[in-house]
Amino acid sequence: MRMLLLAQISTESGNEALKNDSLPHTLRATLDRINPESTYFCLLDGKRTMITVFDLKQASDLPSIAEPILMAGDVSLSVAPCMTREETRAALEAGKAAMARA
Repeated sequence: MRMLLLAQISTESGNEALKNDSLPHTLRATLDRINPESTYFCLLDGKRTMITVFDLKQASDLPSIAEPILMAGDVSLSVAPCMTREETRAALEAGKAAMARA
C-alpha cells in the first residue's frame, strides 16, 4: 500500500543529531530500507521535515520503519495511506457507482 510518511525533528534535537552524525545515518538507513518513490526535505513549521512516499508491503513492517526515526530525538511522525491522482479518480468513480446502487 502506498504510504506517506512525514517526519519532523525539533531544532534542538536536529542540531544534536547533525553534530553527532546520527541524523544522516538514520535517514539514509530508513530510505535505503523503504526504497521510496519520492522523498522531499524542507523546513515546515520551523522544523526539519522529511516527506516521503513509499510502498508498505505489510502493516507489521511499520514499527521497524518508524522506531529508528522516533529514536532520533524529539521527532513527530505521521504515516497515512495515500493515492495518486489516477487512483483517487478511480476511487471516486467507484464510490459514485456504489452510491448509485445503494
